[in-house]
Amino acid sequence: MKPDNDTNRCENTIIERLLHDSNALFMGLFNNTLIGVYVFDNKRFICVNPRLAELFGYTQNEMCGMELLNVVAPDDRHLVLDQVKLRTEGKVSASNYRFQCMHKDGMLFDCEVYSAATECFGKPATIGVMLDVTERNIAQRAVADQLTFTEKLIETIPNPVFYKDEEGRYVGCNPAFEQFIGVERSSIVGRTAYDICPKDLADVYVAADKALFKQPVPLNYETAVAYADGSLHDVVFYKAAFDKADGSLGGMVGVMLDITERKQMEKAIWHEANFDALTGLPNRRSMYDRLREELKRARRSKCKLALLFIDLDHFKEVNDTLGHSGADLLLIQTARRIRSILRESDIVFRQGGDEFVVILTDLTDCKAASQVAQKIIDETSTPFNLNEHQVFISASVGIANYPDDSCEMEPLIICADHAMYAAKEQGRKCFRHFSSSMQTKVVDRLDIINDLQMAVVQDQIEGYFQADGPGLK
Repeated sequence: MKPDNDTNRCENTIIERLLHDSNALFMGLFNNTLIGVYVFDNKRFICVNPRLAELFGYTQNEMCGMELLNVVAPDDRHLVLDQVKLRTEGKVSASNYRFQCMHKDGMLFDCEVYSAATECFGKPATIGVMLDVTERNIAQRAVADQLTFTEKLIETIPNPVFYKDEEGRYVGCNPAFEQFIGVERSSIVGRTAYDICPKDLADVYVAADKALFKQPVPLNYETAVAYADGSLHDVVFYKAAFDKADGSLGGMVGVMLDITERKQMEKAIWHEANFDALTGLPNRRSMYDRLREELKRARRSKCKLALLFIDLDHFKEVNDTLGHSGADLLLIQTARRIRSILRESDIVFRQGGDEFVVILTDLTDCKAASQVAQKIIDETSTPFNLNEHQVFISASVGIANYPDDSCEMEPLIICADHAMYAAKEQGRKCFRHFSSSMQTKVVDRLDIINDLQMAVVQDQIEGYFQADGPGLK
């Protein structure tokens, strides 16, 4: 390390050389075409360079001897005088400030001054440079206005908005975000999702952030957010990455949309479409969907499946006697009784009216279906208490088996329906398994009905009446 005196000697040599070339250096600065240079005696300009005269619209000769305040906008003259006073009183040796200047034609423009106290002709003076910063100020004001607008916009957006840096740390948010998660902004900035969210949810957020940073294409996804009161809300995240001025990754901005009510409404609509409002059982639509899936599973596992069609006997009499309220109560209690005797893997549906359907899965033979059918008959034969009235009914049950009766959904349903009507014809309060003879009987009956209808249309029927008995001829 060199001694201090060697350093001082070097600096002195440089200063001596600069002083020797000071005239040339000053003239080079004075004659530049980019920066206005001036010398004034703290009241009037002593000299100005061509660029400064050009800024104000005067010649150099016109400005020499001109008072400084002549080129200062009236509203900023106090500012300039205060700066001059600070230098003349020796409180500062140099200053930098901005003010509005006045062109020869009266137009105002923005200037920035860098000045220092000096001496000229043996008297106190100031030397300085002046820049026209009008365009720069306009640009800065535009940026400031845009930032203010953006800030106000984000602050007033009712949806939660947040920002993160490239490391996933929060750098800001709006009041809606604070209120949503119940954490103040000051406690959010600088922290990660793991600091303010449950880990399972934070894992989802961070994974999405990493995917966004890896491929900065705007993304959106549905997930849950812990609300201020600890409850979970369904939300949609909209996230987009942003870059720094140098083009490198700056971070991401995110917006949350609370879709809890929409999800609840969708769930309610789905439930209404798939469940019976009276009994709470899955409805006919659900039955078709579930049966389709259970048949697929039965094919894969090579198991048997049984479909039971249940129709309540004497239901019309109950409805006629006790009205709709009594009939509805009977259906509710019937649904409970049927559900109580089934396995968890079995499903009962309300087909409509007084009809119910049961799907029995994972069967090894038909005996299990017969046993369940008999239990249903026994349960429904037990008296019902409806609004202080004791009611006796029964049930007729039809059984169709997969794959014995059919391997397809629609034919299997038809088979169970035929079997149920066969149980009705047998005297009710019993069950019947589907047989091919039932199908033949149904087809024959349908043919007779069609033939009779065609005969009526073609006027092929004649009526004959036979009278018999005393006094009749």
